[in-house]
Amino acid sequence: MTVAAPHSAAAGLPAAVRETLAARFPAAAAAPVRWQAETATRLDTGSWLRRTAVHAAVIGDRLVAIAPGDRPVVRHWPLATVAKAVYNHVTGEVVLPPGRDDAAASFTLALDPLVARSLLVLAGAPSAPLPPPSPSAGIQTHA
Repeated sequence: MTVAAPHSAAAGLPAAVRETLAARFPAAAAAPVRWQAETATRLDTGSWLRRTAVHAAVIGDRLVAIAPGDRPVVRHWPLATVAKAVYNHVTGEVVLPPGRDDAAASFTLALDPLVARSLLVLAGAPSAPLPPPSPSAGIQTHA
């Protein structure tokens, strides 16, 4: 689910995500949610039988990725950094540039192309990509 309208602090996020956000990044827990989506990215957060889905949200002026669990993961980037992200059409992932804390590693979020586009447009990316056209979309016949 993707939300593009502003909401009150952390509204619309699942309860476990809201609790993790409040515990790990309290400054963002009180800011308005401008965009949010559950990604197809899964991380090991200490669950025995499965990986946890990563929820992405634009909260205030930051993109926050939250994966609740026994060992929760909370990562965040300024929107100016997110504007430099690229969408990889082959893997279906938004590739976020490395932050200051982890200069050697980038982070990816698996998103539907149109959802990724809405994120990049919100972040102010100069040319937010659209999915590539299907081969039959550009065929024109002339009589």
